[in-house]
Amino acid sequence: AAALGAKEFVAVSEAAAGSFPPGRPVTVLHNGVDEKRVLAMRSRDEVRQEWGLAPHHVAVGFVGRFAPEKRPHLIAQAVARLGSSYRAVFVGGGPAAKEVTDKILSASPDSIVRPPIVQIGDVLNALECFVLPSLVEGFSLGLAEAWLAGFPTVATSVGAVGELEAVHGRLTIPLRCEPSADEVAAATQAALSRDNAVIVAHARS
Repeated sequence: AAALGAKEFVAVSEAAAGSFPPGRPVTVLHNGVDEKRVLAMRSRDEVRQEWGLAPHHVAVGFVGRFAPEKRPHLIAQAVARLGSSYRAVFVGGGPAAKEVTDKILSASPDSIVRPPIVQIGDVLNALECFVLPSLVEGFSLGLAEAWLAGFPTVATSVGAVGELEAVHGRLTIPLRCEPSADEVAAATQAALSRDNAVIVAHARS
């Protein structure tokens, strides 16, 4: 962009702004969320039946681009530790989809892997918890959509998470930047606890 004569630059978070060369004027504009996308157009039972989930299954999910740096395989490893009543669900795609999917299924063979869809509310409505163990992020739309939809979330404090929480207070159950599968499992249980309902409501508001 600079080679084409651009003089002003925009990033979706302070973290993303740091990727520009020093001295560039960068304005931070956080992503917005399309409220219509987070509406559930199909029933929870219909979607879960399509996925092969039983009524007692606790669905822990990841929605977004399948990329190694987002580390969705950690969710699969965590769910494997949580027991047979838990199932891991992954919705997304991308150039690294096969590599990421193979790693997920190696960690938890009964994981559910689905292609991306536009109506993300249908996915969120069928889950119990959204988990984002990313090593790096700019601004996760999937996480923001889960907040708006009013679902428990677990996330590393990368990208915009830290700067949003500095202004608005706690929005998610935190993970350290490089968590173990056991830490992801514990954070997931914390997100599903009654004590987390206050944070979920605050994040939505």
